[in-house]
Amino acid sequence: MRVWLEKNKIYFDTFAPISLSIAALFVAIASYKLADQQLKLSSLNAKPNFYLKEISLYDPVAKHANETELRIYNSGEEISNFNKNVNSIIIVEQYKETEKIVSYIPIIGYYDVSFNSSDPTGELSIVKGHNNNAKFFDVYVEFQNSKFNDKYGFVFISLKHSTQITYTNKLGEDGESFFIDTSPVSSVEYQKFMSNYNASDHIRLYDLSLSDIENVLQSKI
Repeated sequence: MRVWLEKNKIYFDTFAPISLSIAALFVAIASYKLADQQLKLSSLNAKPNFYLKEISLYDPVAKHANETELRIYNSGEEISNFNKNVNSIIIVEQYKETEKIVSYIPIIGYYDVSFNSSDPTGELSIVKGHNNNAKFFDVYVEFQNSKFNDKYGFVFISLKHSTQITYTNKLGEDGESFFIDTSPVSSVEYQKFMSNYNASDHIRLYDLSLSDIENVLQSKI
């Protein structure tokens, strides 16, 4: 046995360090995976949970809701550096015999005043606009009573809002969340929606009239 060991000493001298190196590599990989999992778990435990609500404010004298508020909540982990960006678009859908044409009217003034809380959770912000719902309703009723369907085919209008939220979580990591109306969406869906928002073409809600809708329809003829 001693003779065999002496004859094979070179193999032990060569492969033993290699085996130790391989073992050390596996330990290092396992440690890295464990650290990565712990980091992901820490990030998950620091994640906020945003959700939005639209609240209609009923006027008992007028017997309808003149205003609508957008409220932003966080029911998850604490955050700081909260900020939000809300944009509104009127979508005009025109259906002809062989095609559907969609046009967009950027609107400012529907949600133009906000009240932010300094609390890291709970209700973070209330966004509102003076008589916003009443103003859009007036235009909508005027549109419904118009002869647009006889002139341009079937035409529908709707109002949609996009919200971008930026924040810092309790680990100091910056983050973003996106919504269309009150539904959470991906950054890709948000950017697709915002690609239709041309700020230079915006119309103030209080200046909005039926002629603005007809103008976009005329532009597609």
